[in-house]
Amino acid sequence: KQAMEQAAAGTHFEKAAALRDTLLLLRRAVKERIRARKTLAIKAADALAGVEELQSALSLDRPPRVIEAYDISNISGTHAVGSLVCSVDGIPQKNRYRMFRIKTVEGSDDPGMMAEVIHRRFSRAIEEKEPLPDLVLVDGGVTQLGAARAQLDTLGLGSLPAAGLAKRFEEVYRTDPVPIRLPPDSNALKVLVQIRDEAHRFALTYHRSLRLKRIRESVLDE
Repeated sequence: KQAMEQAAAGTHFEKAAALRDTLLLLRRAVKERIRARKTLAIKAADALAGVEELQSALSLDRPPRVIEAYDISNISGTHAVGSLVCSVDGIPQKNRYRMFRIKTVEGSDDPGMMAEVIHRRFSRAIEEKEPLPDLVLVDGGVTQLGAARAQLDTLGLGSLPAAGLAKRFEEVYRTDPVPIRLPPDSNALKVLVQIRDEAHRFALTYHRSLRLKRIRESVLDE
């Protein structure tokens, strides 16, 4: 913060802006670290039970053994990225994680960015005949879910189950604008929250690495 103020006082505004963004990222990182320490990973047996519970809770044809969760990370639309994390039977599978650098959307348009990520992921899945997940989970409510569903419909995957998990009250959105509220101590909700938080962490980590790379390049240019 002191370095940012000194740069601004010396009219080095680009450097001050880069330092400001770094400060924001540091504050976010601290909050994420604190949150991670408070959140214990769900046990394998409880995770499997949670997956079974989700079938009934979300009115699915079968238990969502494979869940893909998506999140977007950006600061005022800069260096926007998306993340895909995957869990099998409620347990994260890091070898199936993917990162996306947003290419077609500018500004702070999270739904538009989510639409791009979903389109890129599933158009490639169709082209390469990859197996599809049992549930697509997006970080957000009706708006983000609607953007994701629109892309799935466009690709002919309208029957693929999708849901949104809104952070504020951990409400689950499916086809109805009225959210589903799972018991806060239920294994079903724990499975969704864990994979959603992992998608958020992964997106933030990628975004942070891009921001730090830009700052290093800026310093070298100077």
